[in-house]
Amino acid sequence: MADEDERCKGASGYYEQVTKGIVLCYPSIDNFMRLYPDDIARFSTLVKFLLYHEVAHALIDVYKLPIVGMQGYAADNFAIVTILDEGDDIHPIIWLYRV
Repeated sequence: MADEDERCKGASGYYEQVTKGIVLCYPSIDNFMRLYPDDIARFSTLVKFLLYHEVAHALIDVYKLPIVGMQGYAADNFAIVTILDEGDDIHPIIWLYRV
């Protein structure tokens, strides 16, 4: 589900524990489109990263998975490994970690 609400201010997406729903925020998807307007592969890698990151939060919650360290790092690792497993180039993800 893509949405624009108060929680999307400053966030790229989130997992809603109460409804067990994943929300991807329009501003982030719009930023991805502006970053790679002519490269659908790189754009889709960023969207998949965002989605898989939130799926990881959902899996951790629903299955009460134990994690070591911060949950956000575990979600990032899940997303990156899943994208690599699909054979995608992860270089576009570096943009998400810019300083």
